[in-house]
Amino acid sequence: MMNSIKLESVFKITFWKVVVVILWIFGIYAAYVRFFHGLGYATNLSDRFPWGLWIGFDVISGVGLGAGGFTLTALVVVFNIKKLRPILRATILTAFLGYIMVIIGLGFDLGKWYYVWHTILFWNEHSPMFELAWCVMLYTTILFLEFSVNFFERIGWTAMVKIHHWFTPVLVSLGVMFSVGHQSTLGSIYLIMPEKLYPFWYTPWLPVLFFVSSVMVAFAMTIFESYMSARAFHRELELGTVRLLARILVFMIAFYLVMRLETLWSEGAFKYLKIWNTETAMFLIEIIIGVIVPFVMLCFKKIRNDKTYIFFSSVLVILGFVMNRLNVALTGTARAAGGFYFPSWMEIVTTLSLIALGFALFGLAARYFNIFPEGPLEEVEKKLGPKAKLPQKPIVDISYKAISILGIVIILGLLAVVLGIKHQKQVYSQPVIKKSELNPLVIRHRQEVKLPGDYTFPMGKDSPGPVLFSHDSHYDYDNPNCASCHPVHFDMLAPGRSPEGPITMETMDKGKNCGACHNGKTAFDTKDPDNCSNCHQMQ
Repeated sequence: MMNSIKLESVFKITFWKVVVVILWIFGIYAAYVRFFHGLGYATNLSDRFPWGLWIGFDVISGVGLGAGGFTLTALVVVFNIKKLRPILRATILTAFLGYIMVIIGLGFDLGKWYYVWHTILFWNEHSPMFELAWCVMLYTTILFLEFSVNFFERIGWTAMVKIHHWFTPVLVSLGVMFSVGHQSTLGSIYLIMPEKLYPFWYTPWLPVLFFVSSVMVAFAMTIFESYMSARAFHRELELGTVRLLARILVFMIAFYLVMRLETLWSEGAFKYLKIWNTETAMFLIEIIIGVIVPFVMLCFKKIRNDKTYIFFSSVLVILGFVMNRLNVALTGTARAAGGFYFPSWMEIVTTLSLIALGFALFGLAARYFNIFPEGPLEEVEKKLGPKAKLPQKPIVDISYKAISILGIVIILGLLAVVLGIKHQKQVYSQPVIKKSELNPLVIRHRQEVKLPGDYTFPMGKDSPGPVLFSHDSHYDYDNPNCASCHPVHFDMLAPGRSPEGPITMETMDKGKNCGACHNGKTAFDTKDPDNCSNCHQMQ
C-alpha cells in the first residue's frame, strides 16, 4: 500500500539537499583516500591513538543509538504496550539504517577491511570482538527481517505477511537476546585497560552501564525520530505516545544516574573532582548536561506535556550519551596514551556523510513504504490489515504498575550489588595466592612463569650471615612485573641486575635494594635488629 504521506519531489532542490550532496562529494573523496592510500593519509590515527572518531562515534555510539529497535519491539510485542505501536515501524527502520551505518563506518576503520569475512570462518570465542561482530551481524539480519513486512505489503504478498506475523515473537526474542549481548560487550572491551582508562569512566560494571545507557537513549532517540519525522513529512505528532516515552525516559535516566553515582563512589572516583583538568571538565559536562538537566526537566509534568520541551530533553540525553561514549573511547584514554588526538577533516566528513546517508535512506523508505500509518490505533490496525497486525496476545501480559514495581526491585537489587563492590575488592586484594593454586592460563593469557632458582648472597663485612633469596616468595603472581625490582637492566637476552648495583648494608639503609620494600610499611623493617634472622642465616 502506497504511503499516504505526501513528500516533496526527490529532484526538487532544497537547502538541506544541497548540503547533503556537498557532504557526499567530500565523503566520496575521503573514502577514496582512505581505501586507496591508507589510514595514515586520511586520518590522524597513530599507534598511540589507534581508535578515533570512527570507532568512538560511528561504532560505539552508533550501536547504542540504534537500541530503539529491540527496546520498542520488546515493549510492544512482549509487554503489549499498544500506545507505542504506531511508531514501531519507524523505530525499526531507524535501528536498521543505524546498524548499516555502523557496519560501513567499521569498514572505514579496519586496516585490512577485506579480511572482515574471517570472523565468520575463523572463530576466537574468547574475544569480545568476536561476540560483538557476530551479534551485530545477526541483529542486523533480524532488523532486516522485521522490516521486510513493509516490502511484502508493498508488493501485495499476503502469504508472506501472514508468515511474518507468525514469526514476529521469535524475531523479537532473538533480537532482544543479541542486543543485550553486544550492547554490553561494547563496555567489556574496555575492562582490559584499568590502568589506561581515567577513573571517571572505568568500573567493573562498565558492561552493565553500557547496556542500561543504551536502553535509556533508545527512548530519547525514539522521541527525536518521531518529532523530526513529523516536521519533515508534515505529519501530526503522536503527542500521547511521546508523553508515554517521556515518562519511561525519566525513569531510565534515574536508573542510570543511580548506577553511575554508585559505581563512581565504590571506585573512589569522586576524589578526582578536586583535580581540574580536561577529564574533569568533560565528565561534568557529560553528567550535568546529558543526565541531570534532562532528568530535572522531565520530572515536571508541565514539561512532559509540551512536545518542544520533550524534544529538547531527548536531545540533551542523546548528547550526553554520545559524550559518554566519546569520553570512554577518547578522553578517558588520552592521558595514558601520552598524546593528543583530534580527527582529521576526512574523518569528520566521512562521519557526517554516513549520517546524511541514513537520513536520505529514511526519507526514501518513508516515501515508498507504509512507515507511518495515520490515525488512532484502531484505524492504524484497520489500515495495516488483520494479517499485518502484531500478535494480540502478548508474550508477557503485564501492567504499567507491574513494570514500575519490577523497575524498583531491579534498582534496589543493583544498589545492593554495587554497594558490595568495595568489599569484594578488599577481599580479592589480599596477596595470599600460592603458585600451586594458580592456573597459568588465566594469568593475563600468558605462559607459565619460570623463575630463577634460589640465590645465596654471601656474608658481607657487617652482615650477621648469608641470605638465601627466593624469587618465588617475592614474585607477585597475580600482577607479574619483573621490572619493578629490575628497572635498570632487564631484557630477554641477559640476566637481571639489582636496581642500584650490589646489595650492601649502606644501600639497604638508604632505602635501596631490599630496603625499598622492607621499610616497615610494605614489609618488615630491615633496620630492626630483631628482624635480621628473617633473612640472614645467623652464624
